[in-house]
Amino acid sequence: MEAREREAQVEVHRRPTSRGYARSRSNFTTAAIWQHRRLFSFLLLLSAMAVGGASPAAAQTSISGTISADSTWTAIDSPYLLSGNVVVNAGSTLTLAPGTVVKGVSSSSRLDVRGRIVSQGTAESPVVFTSFRDDSVGGDSNGDGDGSAPGAGNWSGIFLRGTQAENLIDHTVLRYAGSSTNSNRGALYISGSTGVVSNSVVENSSQAIFVEAASPRIESNLIRSNSRGVVVTGTSTPTVTGNTLIGNGLADLPDFFGPPIS
Repeated sequence: MEAREREAQVEVHRRPTSRGYARSRSNFTTAAIWQHRRLFSFLLLLSAMAVGGASPAAAQTSISGTISADSTWTAIDSPYLLSGNVVVNAGSTLTLAPGTVVKGVSSSSRLDVRGRIVSQGTAESPVVFTSFRDDSVGGDSNGDGDGSAPGAGNWSGIFLRGTQAENLIDHTVLRYAGSSTNSNRGALYISGSTGVVSNSVVENSSQAIFVEAASPRIESNLIRSNSRGVVVTGTSTPTVTGNTLIGNGLADLPDFFGPPIS
């Protein structure tokens, strides 16, 4: 029964939908034709805005070093470009508003949360963490047009290591992250920390989620096209429920190297 339910989940995400629209053969007035042309042009503009276009982003915010006070990142100041190891200090909270875009500039770029993170997007406007080479969101940040393409391990990912408060990652997209040299690191690395990872997408990374000596709740996420899906080690006791795993290299089931999970 469980296998059939999982197959059904995979089918839902893999099967493209297609709808045919019959072309109307009725006669249009000149005014109607121009109205349709204006609508079509507007839809093209919306599509270009959605994928970010090929031109450099109008606003870019460079981030490096340490965040020592409560901070909020927003869509209007996106993309935020992470250089090196950006640390959220203990006692500080980093909040990301819906629509915020964060890009890792290199394989050493990571967000090291020793305080607290609240990354809470919406279904319509998720928070996105991605590669500097990803032009599909936040524009062509490296300004090379089609000269580069994103891939797994382009940036290191998000490390959750704070123990003082519960982290929240909800309606957030993580892609093109992880380490190509250290197998014990995922796009989302959770060590000794608590919190919730829900309604999010982790994709196209060397590993998706790596849990070490931690007890997070990992619920209702889409985890796809990674070298590994969810890895749990040591004394970790996470709650892993309602997730869909598709096309992950080693397996589409979580790997557990420790006690049973709840």
